[in-house]
Amino acid sequence: TGGIGYHVAKMINIYKPILIICGKKKEKVKKVVSELKRVNDNVHGIYMDLSKKNGGKKLIEKIYKKVRTVDILINNAMTKDGARFLLYKKYDNWLDEINVNVNSTILLSQEIGYKMKMRKVKGRIINISSSAVKESTTRSKTGSEIIMENIVEKYSNLLSDELFDNKVAVTTIRI
Repeated sequence: TGGIGYHVAKMINIYKPILIICGKKKEKVKKVVSELKRVNDNVHGIYMDLSKKNGGKKLIEKIYKKVRTVDILINNAMTKDGARFLLYKKYDNWLDEINVNVNSTILLSQEIGYKMKMRKVKGRIINISSSAVKESTTRSKTGSEIIMENIVEKYSNLLSDELFDNKVAVTTIRI
């Protein structure tokens, strides 16, 4: 609903697909959906807090209530909570970041990738990352961001290998 996710949705929307916008804040989701519906009537919104227990599972349920199948999944959920430096990061901040930045990406990729495989959908799973994966110090990026984006990229590579024969492409776009 903001940043790169918003701009990707705008670009995709030009082609008038069935598009589901997901975000944490109801008002932001409604605003983006309203804007995109001016071009495409097939835009839907789901608001879900992925940091909450079962947030990812609930999101998947809501997605499949709106559409029968998913052809392209773009995972772009990202949050930064608390201290920049690993030494000072509070445990609850770690949990929130891991749930949003890693667990939700893995869960959505796994569940939707499995459905693509079983339904023989030649699908695409695109996980968004950043240059933080190249960092080896917390001088310019948060330690948790560096660690979590490395996990997402490694997961994407492994899942890509597993789904390759099923014509499901998994990739990471590093911005």
